Amino acid sequence: MSARREDGGIDDIASTIPSEMNNAATLRIQQHAHHNGYPGTKCEDLGPRTSDLGPRTSDIPHETDDAGYRTSSMNKNSRKREKMKLYIFRHGLAIEREDWHQDDALRPLTPHGVKKTRQVCRALQPVIAAEVMLTSPWVRARATAEIAAAAWRLPLRDADWLAAGHLSMATVSAELMALDAASVVVVGHEPGLGELLGALIGTPPIPLKKAGLALLEGELRAGGMRLHGLLTPKLAVAWAKA
Repeated sequence: MSARREDGGIDDIASTIPSEMNNAATLRIQQHAHHNGYPGTKCEDLGPRTSDLGPRTSDIPHETDDAGYRTSSMNKNSRKREKMKLYIFRHGLAIEREDWHQDDALRPLTPHGVKKTRQVCRALQPVIAAEVMLTSPWVRARATAEIAAAAWRLPLRDADWLAAGHLSMATVSAELMALDAASVVVVGHEPGLGELLGALIGTPPIPLKKAGLALLEGELRAGGMRLHGLLTPKLAVAWAKA
């Protein structure tokens, strides 16, 4: 990947995603806000663009456990702090609801969905600097999370509350703060994830594409976070090939 530096590190994503991709992602946020009654919303109102995804994974202080997974090297006493980095990841392409005649919780990814999710997770590996991943236990989300956890070397836990159709801010805040972690990936479904994303940054819901990722940072309360990145699967894979 062109993101590799001569010294073996990885350049900031800002220098590797073509400007037209950044502009496209930014435009989608602006158009969505305008469509939902926020005509004055600008990219800067929602935080930095996709190009400002934050520090490289290699720059985040971490250790590894016996299984080789990343763990934070921060003092445990400092973990319960106000700010958190949150990655919101929607499950990959699944069998269409109308083509599935069993319990919706059992609806799986399609073969193409599995392949595309793997591509996206490999592409996003340099961007992810999390400590733990939580997933809805529903089959399509759990399968997506297993692919992502393997690619990003993260411990994975089921979280029944992520399977809810609508996510309560009180529930989300309580569950994530109980983790005592500074950076978390959550894997789930629409419309809950889009509603959560919008609530956290103080806008109307912003639906995520299947296998799409949003990166936020700030306080776990309504309007308390800033959107640092919004990547569709197409943008993520195109960046990896650049």
